[in-house]
Amino acid sequence: MSEDLTEHNRGGKEMDDRKKAEKDLAYERKKSFQESLKYEEDWYRRQGRKYSRRWALLTLSILILTTATSVLAALDLNQFGIWERVVLSVLPAMAGLFTAILSSFQIAGYWELREKGRIDIIELRDRVRLLTAANDEEMRRKLAPFRQELLEITREQATGFFSALSRRDLLAERGEAALSSGQGNGNGKPARIQRESADRSARDAA
Repeated sequence: MSEDLTEHNRGGKEMDDRKKAEKDLAYERKKSFQESLKYEEDWYRRQGRKYSRRWALLTLSILILTTATSVLAALDLNQFGIWERVVLSVLPAMAGLFTAILSSFQIAGYWELREKGRIDIIELRDRVRLLTAANDEEMRRKLAPFRQELLEITREQATGFFSALSRRDLLAERGEAALSSGQGNGNGKPARIQRESADRSARDAA
């Protein structure tokens, strides 16, 4: 009788150990996925911080250059030497350059895109943290939708990033086309204005 009881206890202990091992495997699987999400979150945070710093630096530079130009332009230019006049000419050009970089490279848009990705990953991590499972196979099934959601976030980020690049290239092409049309005969007027002037001249001559 005592041998049967001992065998029963041994069998129950082995079953408990097996269940514990299965739960440990499930925990390790969830932990591994959580670590992947943490890496993704950190990457989006670094990218968002990079674009936010660039946006802040360019915006502050534009404000400083614009203010300095306004102050210097209000002064008597006759009291300035050649180098001071050169600086006065360069300041608005630099402000225009920084403004073009800020708009053409979609820095604020990239910042917003990466920040959205970071928030999506945080929300995903919070939901994964609440998962529980009795064994590794159950945890694998429960994690499958979250892995798919992570893939969708990555695709959305890639689509948004390259869409912004396409818009930037399109704006650049339009700007070059407008510049080329304005240099048609060397008088600096766009082609449309030149055609309208020619039409008016023809009507007056008639």
